[in-house]
Amino acid sequence: GERLWQAADLATNTVGNQRAVELARAAFAVGPPRLGPAWGHERLGRYLWFGGQLEESRVEFALAAELLSGDDGPDAAAVFAGLAQAALIAGDYGAAQAWCEKVFGLVPTPEGNQAAWVRARRVLGIVRSNQGDPDSAVELCRESVATATDAQAHALATVYLSLALLDAGVPIEWLGPIWAVANLSVAAGSFASTRFGAVIGLMPTLLVCIG
Repeated sequence: GERLWQAADLATNTVGNQRAVELARAAFAVGPPRLGPAWGHERLGRYLWFGGQLEESRVEFALAAELLSGDDGPDAAAVFAGLAQAALIAGDYGAAQAWCEKVFGLVPTPEGNQAAWVRARRVLGIVRSNQGDPDSAVELCRESVATATDAQAHALATVYLSLALLDAGVPIEWLGPIWAVANLSVAAGSFASTRFGAVIGLMPTLLVCIG
């Protein structure tokens, strides 16, 4: 089952989201994910969303949220962060903020769950930007960039920081060095895994979905 989840995660950035959905469902048929059913439903919901199956994705996200009710374990932070990301992409900033707050309630510092903390930080940054607080947005996104340690997370955090800076009034031509760092991160990460190279193709999608 675990290898199927790994394959689904790879497929969403390479083969396509429909294949990722198929692999995720096959993984569920084998048994519950190592990180729990809520984690699996959040992942499946994400693949469905990016594959354009919006209603199906909402069902999965709702199920993930329901399964996590009252769960304060460390694995819950990763799912909460994923649900925050989904709410942001859907334009539900209130829900995105609420999920981020749940993440920080469980992991107030990156040491508790770095990946979840970094994701929630950048999501909350864009929420603040849409709430008319560009200074807070830039600060949150910068914290996400500074804390991210793997290439994909660093590149995505840089995308969010760029959006926050643009909303704060920074001229787009000033963002060249920031994008150069993001592309360098992706290039470096590609030596370890080909999936990171797909982030470059994912960036325009994120800009459309979030902006």
